[in-house]
Amino acid sequence: MSRFQITAATLGALSLTAAIAGCTNLTGLLTGGASPAPDGAPSFESLVPSRQATSAADDTLTFTVSASDPGAHPLVYTWQASEGTLSTTQGNTVTWKAADAKGNKLTAGAVVLTVSASDGTHRVSRDITLTVDDNGIASLPIINVVQAPTSPPSSGGVVNPASGTATASGTATASGTSAVACRIGGVSPGLANPGSLIYITGQGFSGTPSVSVGRQTARVVAVKPQWVAALVPDAAQASDTALSVGISACGQVQDVGTLLLGGEDAFGAAATQPGQGLLVQVYTIPDDTQTLPDLSTLSPVTSFLASTIAVPATGLTTGISTQSDPITDDFALRYTGKLFVGSPGFTNFTLSSQDGAKLLIDGATVVDDDGVRGSATSGTGNMNLTRGYHTFELDYFNVSGGNVALTLDWSTPGGIGGAIPASAFQLPGALAP
Repeated sequence: MSRFQITAATLGALSLTAAIAGCTNLTGLLTGGASPAPDGAPSFESLVPSRQATSAADDTLTFTVSASDPGAHPLVYTWQASEGTLSTTQGNTVTWKAADAKGNKLTAGAVVLTVSASDGTHRVSRDITLTVDDNGIASLPIINVVQAPTSPPSSGGVVNPASGTATASGTATASGTSAVACRIGGVSPGLANPGSLIYITGQGFSGTPSVSVGRQTARVVAVKPQWVAALVPDAAQASDTALSVGISACGQVQDVGTLLLGGEDAFGAAATQPGQGLLVQVYTIPDDTQTLPDLSTLSPVTSFLASTIAVPATGLTTGISTQSDPITDDFALRYTGKLFVGSPGFTNFTLSSQDGAKLLIDGATVVDDDGVRGSATSGTGNMNLTRGYHTFELDYFNVSGGNVALTLDWSTPGGIGGAIPASAFQLPGALAP
């Protein structure tokens, strides 16, 4: 069996201080307080939240982190949250929502967000602490922003490591609102094949950014304020393994992360239309696992995009590529996105899997087909759904080796049946159209 483990050591909290003197007069600076990193390890340079200082259950806070590596290696950023909901677990930029997966407000107390930076050899982590009051509102008494200038700086809004001050590229108005700054985030997913879509996340994108994958230029197919979608060049070879992804946007050229090539064909291709499909996060699990683990307590080792959920019983040929050995067994997947329902009423679902799987819609379990088995079994369930988009989550695991199987069919009040098409799925969070 292919086994490996990724460990992370928290090396200290990033200390940020700020004085808040009104919504259009925010000042702050980056201070010390972090434990020294090992020789050759990445070091954090900046951690910048959005200018919003509080977040109710229906609101979000966005954080952007940057770090440097003494060996100039590409860095991979990962995120975890003790409570609340993250838009993604990978990339320079993440959006956190002050509510659980079901949309319920959080209980009073502290919430810790942990961001890690890895160069493939060393991994360092920092914590961000938020406070939730009795009304479920999360506040950021510790932030790192300064007043938006009247005209955007040419640098596009960066933290100066020498002075420790942050500048936000945006224009404050009399009402206290500001223009959206152009800011580059990270790349998603972490694993793709030539010809597949990848997304560079951020905010304020416009015009015609250019994207590179390794030494090849990627064709940009769509630009939204929150992402740039591009196709992995056909000339990119699987033998290249890990390729650096870069973007020219926001008045700067920046590396945004690393892309692994050579995905497992068994799980299908990514959707061809930007914004469609599902994000799939990959986890490694113990070989004695008998039921689905709580994936929210684990860190994904990579991610890929899927157009739909239609994996007939088949063997894994190459395995799921990672920065270590390919995964061929003892793994779990979490599919997330939104499901569009065109006809209101009870929709029936049939979930078939080997080994176990569980389907949740709007945070409620619809089908529970858990457990280890020697061949695929099916479970059914239904839910009364309104017309429109619904949050979608499907967890799956396989420890038996040999075949994998995962299919999801539906039957709608409008008479549509069979496998759910890619056009019904929308990517989650920052990847949504």
